[in-house]
Amino acid sequence: MKKWMGIFALLALAAGVFYFPKKEQSEQPRAAEAKGSEATSEESEALDYQAVEAMVKPSIVFARIDASTPFYEKEREKDEQAAIGVLEAGKQVEILEDRSYEWYRVRPKGTSGDGVWIKANVDGIKTLNIPQDPKTNVTPLLEKQLETYVNGKGLASETSYLIWVDLDRQLTNVFVGTQGDWKLERSILVSTGVNEAPTSRGLFKIGARGDFFYNPKLEGGGLNWVRFNGSYLFHSVTTDRHGNVIDDRLGARGSSGCIRMGMEESEWFYKQIPENTTVFVH
Repeated sequence: MKKWMGIFALLALAAGVFYFPKKEQSEQPRAAEAKGSEATSEESEALDYQAVEAMVKPSIVFARIDASTPFYEKEREKDEQAAIGVLEAGKQVEILEDRSYEWYRVRPKGTSGDGVWIKANVDGIKTLNIPQDPKTNVTPLLEKQLETYVNGKGLASETSYLIWVDLDRQLTNVFVGTQGDWKLERSILVSTGVNEAPTSRGLFKIGARGDFFYNPKLEGGGLNWVRFNGSYLFHSVTTDRHGNVIDDRLGARGSSGCIRMGMEESEWFYKQIPENTTVFVH
């Protein structure tokens, strides 16, 4: 019997017949298939606009009117400016912007329009109950997810640059390209406005710029400032009147509405981003 088994083995070898256990034959393709399926799933999720949009949280600041207060069309009260109405205590409003913590442009929750102006204090009584600053969202978005979001939004710019300020993550994302084909250039860690002086949200354009400013009222300034909406600027971390850094914190809300960057990043931004570039603050 052993003799015949040996002969059979020799014949099988000569004929090129080889036997491989099914388990070994199927393991590798199955593993590759699983890996490919996982990669396809990740790529699909990264390119799914609705999935990415769900990861982007609008940073809206809502406050409660604690004391009934008159509201005005403009933020500067003058003799000829009469109140145009009253916001009753208990009403919820969205804070759109402020003026040195003294005046606030607000909009009743659930309404649209440009909003109205109210004083922060009336007869020594604080009118607004503003919640504490939220924690920064530290969950990152992938590069393709960032690109999917701005391209899915249909954002356009008059220049080859596009800026998206993600308030929730305290990041300023810079893209290059054209509408529908924006590619991420870099993401910059920033510090935006606190809830009592939030960074204004919406679509804006890059305007004037300068190498240094100082605000005596706020006792702070910055280098490499770039305007994007009235008094709202991109600039370096906070300095004193002599340009010395006095607050270098980034990655959390901490400014009076402007968008602070590190020194090197602010210099790059100042030199690189052209006027009329679209700025999307969300």
